[in-house]
Amino acid sequence: MPIQTIASFLRSTARLLLAPATLGAIAPVAPGAEHAEVSPGVRTFLQEHCFQCHGPEKQKGSQRFDTMPTTIADEAIAQRWQDVLDVLNLDEMPPEDADQPDKDDLADVLETLTSDLAEARKRLTDAGGETVIRRLNRREYAETIRHLFGVPIETELLPEDAEIDGFDTLGQAQSFSSLHLERYLDLGRRALDRTLLTERRYDDYFKSRSEPEDAGKKLARHFEKLEKNIANFEQRVAEHPDKKEFQMRLGISKRESELLTAYLDRPETETGALIPFRGINPSCDLNLWKKKKFGTYRIRVRCGAAASQPVDDLFLKVVRGEFRSTQPDGVEFYRVTGTVGNPEVIEFDVELDDLIRSNRFSFERRNGRMETIPDLEGSRNYYFQFPQLAQLRDDQRPDLWIDWVEVEGPLDTAPPPLSAAALFPDRDPGKYKSLPDLEEASLRDLLERFTFEAFRHQEPDRAYIDRLMNIYAGGIAHGTSSAEALKDTLAIVLASPRFLFLHEPRPAGSPRRPLDGRELAVRLSYFLWSAPPDDELYQLADAGKLGEPQILKQQVDRLLDSPRSELFVDTFLHAWLELDRLDRIKPEATPSRHYDQAVQQSSRREVSAFFRTLLDENLPVHRLIDSDFITIDPTLAQFYGIPGLRGDGFRKVELPSDSVRGGLLGQSAILTLTGTGDRTSPVERGVFVLRKLLDRPPPPAPANVPMLDEETVGSRSIRDTLNVHMTKAQCHSCHRRIDPLGFGQENFDPVGQWRESVPSSDGTTRFPIEASGVMPDGQRTFDNFHEMKRELLADREAFLRGLTESLLTYALGRTVGFTDQETIEQIVAQTTAGGHGLRTLIHQITLSEGFLTK
Repeated sequence: MPIQTIASFLRSTARLLLAPATLGAIAPVAPGAEHAEVSPGVRTFLQEHCFQCHGPEKQKGSQRFDTMPTTIADEAIAQRWQDVLDVLNLDEMPPEDADQPDKDDLADVLETLTSDLAEARKRLTDAGGETVIRRLNRREYAETIRHLFGVPIETELLPEDAEIDGFDTLGQAQSFSSLHLERYLDLGRRALDRTLLTERRYDDYFKSRSEPEDAGKKLARHFEKLEKNIANFEQRVAEHPDKKEFQMRLGISKRESELLTAYLDRPETETGALIPFRGINPSCDLNLWKKKKFGTYRIRVRCGAAASQPVDDLFLKVVRGEFRSTQPDGVEFYRVTGTVGNPEVIEFDVELDDLIRSNRFSFERRNGRMETIPDLEGSRNYYFQFPQLAQLRDDQRPDLWIDWVEVEGPLDTAPPPLSAAALFPDRDPGKYKSLPDLEEASLRDLLERFTFEAFRHQEPDRAYIDRLMNIYAGGIAHGTSSAEALKDTLAIVLASPRFLFLHEPRPAGSPRRPLDGRELAVRLSYFLWSAPPDDELYQLADAGKLGEPQILKQQVDRLLDSPRSELFVDTFLHAWLELDRLDRIKPEATPSRHYDQAVQQSSRREVSAFFRTLLDENLPVHRLIDSDFITIDPTLAQFYGIPGLRGDGFRKVELPSDSVRGGLLGQSAILTLTGTGDRTSPVERGVFVLRKLLDRPPPPAPANVPMLDEETVGSRSIRDTLNVHMTKAQCHSCHRRIDPLGFGQENFDPVGQWRESVPSSDGTTRFPIEASGVMPDGQRTFDNFHEMKRELLADREAFLRGLTESLLTYALGRTVGFTDQETIEQIVAQTTAGGHGLRTLIHQITLSEGFLTK
């Protein structure tokens, strides 16, 4: 489209996108059923300690508490009670010259009023059981484009999704601006460029193999540079014998020359590459250029240990990213069990795109956390021909031998619904630069088929198709090619509300209604796949069968059994457990030398793999609190000290009765994200238990919480350090519930390895760990971590209720409020009757009235 018409085109597009007829009727948010009440004990406390200054006879500061409503019916009343809580927390009331309340009584009132206000906020924001209209978030948008066209898309260009309590599926948090509109139009054009209307020619299916031994020839050329360096620095040392820099650089060059000679003398280098050889690290990579066709490719690496027997701790590290990038696009680790004499082939699939991510793959050995050798501490990287020499010069671990690297693809996959072959069956996609002008009937037919699929099998209005026809004709009239005019027209469909929003129309003021078959198919598929329904779901919906309970359960099982449900597992756990906090912990900043990037990556995946085991076997949800098994890979087996695990990938491993590893609280990822990296945080760990396992989230900390004295941290036990929380009622009201649960986990170090004592910051003392405590009810006690988990299991119904609320929030795309409590209790009761199974819980959520109605 000509540049001069861009502005008018966008204005026309905006009117089309935002027209009420296109968007459909949006049901208003229903009010909450009841309002929260301030507990009688709070008013009794105020009467005893506050009414004399803020009552009928006197109103200091123009504040009067005796007439404050105890029913919190709106935000204004809630704010007045919040002000009362704030002055109590700030220790500004009662004044110093007045009689002071007992510390425990004040703590009780603070906790009670805080809880009352939390309940009030929940009810005031209650959606009344209504699922509000919501937009596809970035993940769902990407998966929808992938489903329709079979290509990835750069969702990073979109504004970030707002979240509520970690969930990015909630309509209440979403917005739609002109920036969204422009980005959706641009991304739609990109998707169409890559599939339907591309002007580039791509290679067909190909298969190639590279031989890493060729790298040895490149290494041989380093001899000339090293010889020159040695001669140069020998002369400089002779001329400046007191200059230590020249002496160091001479020593480095000699050592590099010796190692390079030793490398080339190894017989394994005649058939492959040794990676790394004590700092000599020949490049072994695979660079798949932009000319390769989009799709999934299979990479094979034939490799083994440069040893006579297999080695337990040898891993192939595959880095996707530009050379020596500090921020690679991806890093994967694969356990190597072969040898030079008996090599193995490691195989994995990758998805190539239009350089959204780098298409360069390098193959390395996992080296763990490397430290510079002491006598090279003062050297700089540019002194070295081989930078890893500073860490690996004295490395005696077996080298990784790579024989060859092979790639083939793209692999055959089912054609997507909006492929070029589907829309242009008579054309050869990818080998034309323009389209002939389309006849009106052909164009309308194409637009109707395209829009029907993009709108998730919802028939477009005739007026909508007419507008699209006019936009296409306008582009042609302005001299735009038919391909560009069609691309602009179809991009508008991909930026339309019917595409971007999950459309469940309901006339304003009308009662709740059951979802029709198509709407149910869409809601179910976006819940478990983050993508549109497949043909089987659509067919059942069209036949009116999907809503039948038995068929719906069968479809839930089918979707959960599909590899596509991994996205549901990962994204739900990421939101629910706040796994993004793990990204803030850098392995090199932790005290454990055994904790590296590979361990951190595996620990994150352990959470999903464990959840998946419960889902696949329909095990009780309280196994998330404690279990007699774990789901780990060889990397974590070594980190946890569990012997005998062979092979690659995650698998279920039974635990002895005295193991500390069962359940979420025994997993490295959870124990790491609830700390600071360099030390544990009993407060964060206690809050995690209250929020995630007991469904009793504590309130935000008041503004006057005293900070820990950093100078004393590490000079005394953690219990003594945190005693500051117990000296003030404002802290004591919450921390009497929080801190004991954190102390119960203190045997785990900052990255989740077991310990019996904690060293002081100066290393001269070790403080024995006291893991005893009191449960939040103030009645039950425990002496150690095992007993604490036993007490948590006694509260398994609270855990089930909290997990149900989180899953329902994720599934419905809205916050779950007071008016949903009956639905939640029914789901909990039916799941309990069915044996507490995790898959049973998913079934009950999808069979609930909240999920089946609008």
